[in-house]
This record gives sequence, C-alpha cells and structure tokens, in this order.
Amino acid sequence: MAEKTVKTQAAVLRSYKYGESDLILTLFGLSTGKVSAIAKGARKTKNRMRGTLQLFSIGNFLLYKGKSLYTVTQCETEEPFVILRQDLSKFAYASYCAEIIGELLREEEPNVPAFRLLSIVLSLIASGQEEFAARLFDMRMLKISGFLPEMCRCVKCGGHLPERPVFSCAEGGAVCCGGKGVQLGKDTLAVMNNLSKMDMQKTHRLRPSAKNLKEMEQVTRAYWETILEKSLKSVEFIERMRQFA
Repeated sequence: MAEKTVKTQAAVLRSYKYGESDLILTLFGLSTGKVSAIAKGARKTKNRMRGTLQLFSIGNFLLYKGKSLYTVTQCETEEPFVILRQDLSKFAYASYCAEIIGELLREEEPNVPAFRLLSIVLSLIASGQEEFAARLFDMRMLKISGFLPEMCRCVKCGGHLPERPVFSCAEGGAVCCGGKGVQLGKDTLAVMNNLSKMDMQKTHRLRPSAKNLKEMEQVTRAYWETILEKSLKSVEFIERMRQFA
C-alpha cells in the first residue's frame, strides 16, 4: 500500500475560505509538485498553522493524502514573505508568478527547478526588484517548461536578425521576414537570452533598461497567453494597479 503521509517544503500559491473555519490551498511542493490541500480549522485565531498558510509563504509541511485532497496535518514557516501581502506591487508580481505555475504545471508532478526558481524570484520581489524578478521568472520558466523561444536567429529561416526583429508567438521566436508579432530590439533579445542562460547567482549583474523591461513584458505576456491559451488575471491586475499608481 502506498504511503499516504508525505513531508515536503512547499509554497502557498492560492488560498480560499471553506466552511466556517477551514482553508482550501493550492500548494507547490518540492517533493509533491502542485497539489490541493485542506487545512482544517486554519482560520481560527488560535490555530498555530495560520502563519505558514498565508499566501506566498514557504514552509515545511506534513500532508496526509486523502481521496480527493491532501490534508495539512502539520506545518512550520520557513520564509513568511509578509511584505508580499502588504505591498500592492509586490503582491501583484508574486501573484503573476504563482498564477503561471498554477496554470502551467500538472497536479502531483514534482518540478525541483521550478520550485527553486519560485523561491528565488519571491525573494527578489520582496527586496523591491519586482519587474526584473518577473522577467527572470518568465525566461527561466519558459526554459524549464520546454517553451524557450529562439532569440538568436530567425526561427523560420535561420537567418540573421535585423536591428528591430519581430517576435512571433505562433512561430516561437524572433523572425527576420515580417509577420505578426511584437517588435523589439536586438538588445532586448540579448537580455532575454542572458536571463535564460546565465548562472542565477550572476543575473544581478544585468542592467536592463526601462525599454528592455517594457519590450520583454510585451513579448512574454503575449507568449504566455499563446502557450496557456488564455489571458492571465494577474496581468489585468498589474495593468489596473499601474493606472492608479
């Protein structure tokens, strides 16, 4: 008989109220992958698990696997990331990363690189590097999931790219010979390429310009929508936040 109790480090991707005092959670576990879990009595004031079960918190969990849901039996906070829930901009960008993982990855399929990436990116967002962290997340997550676009040569003919190539979501990369897509500079493509390949400990050396960040956002937003076949709610939230900034 398969073991029904599992220990895992996990991040809380989503949380909503259930019944009088319970929470239903989407957890992204290092050893479990993405799973749904119920935390019974978690909304009670004296419940010791409340801190660890907050959105974006990372902790160590003991889970019991039921027929349809896991049950959180024990948990201990490792990184609370309180600032991600207190600051609107940080909350928006953390939600963006959590939503992509939630939409992209399958249930109960462990993905260690994706978990490590999320941990690093949440720390960057918490430190005030929201936009850079989001673009780092985009490029690394595209690579991890097998959707990394062609950025060095024309994806259609293999030829050299002009100074202002077009990024084609349908083709999966930059094209030299016209077509529909997002126009961007070769310098932005170079930053995207570096973000996808550089040692994570050295990415802080990159200094993308405001233009680079804007073009990367336009490209990755459109590309994720093509991959996921839907719009991201967090992107709409970020846009509304900017309107009132």
